[in-house]
Amino acid sequence: MFLNNSFIKAILLLWIGFYMFSCAPAPLKNLEKQELASAKVLSSPINFNKNGQANYRCKIEAFDQIISGVIVFKQIDDSIRVVMVTDFGLKVMDISLFHDATYKVNYIMKHIDYKFVRESFALNLSMLMEKNINSGSSVFRKKDEELYYRQNMIFYQKENQTIKVERYRGKNKLIAIAKIQKSAIIDIQQFNPKMTMTLSPLDHAER
Repeated sequence: MFLNNSFIKAILLLWIGFYMFSCAPAPLKNLEKQELASAKVLSSPINFNKNGQANYRCKIEAFDQIISGVIVFKQIDDSIRVVMVTDFGLKVMDISLFHDATYKVNYIMKHIDYKFVRESFALNLSMLMEKNINSGSSVFRKKDEELYYRQNMIFYQKENQTIKVERYRGKNKLIAIAKIQKSAIIDIQQFNPKMTMTLSPLDHAER
């Protein structure tokens, strides 16, 4: 007995759908799932001013070191340029983050110039980038929150504001969490290798 083509295609589509959903991180499972009727932009939790710049006080604790200073975010065409300088005027890093989830390290302080350090800085900061969600994409609902899965990250939104971002490696390995407080302070915690980054807005002028 032979199966007709329509039946085979239906089985394949069901299998593909099951496979894709089973590869989603655990927090999305057993949640109400809907498709977006139209595209949506998840705005960045970074407080840019009218000139496309944001200044933050930054404290990084990683690899048995504490580095503090000022970090500046600047919108430039299809990217965001991120530069951090210590209180003594020493440049810590200069990274370009692109909207396609790639990045370029323009400079990093010599004594922390290792691949896993560069990658940690860039990927953690990329969680704060604006994200475009296409129509037909899935949105998961949890009480009064909406969850979006994009580029191995889950974006938690409440009242159209991003309140938390989780970054994953593989199916369920949680790598880092960025929490946005009501005071606009951003706390980023990476678990392996361990790193914390706290960003506190320096000014709110010209918003």
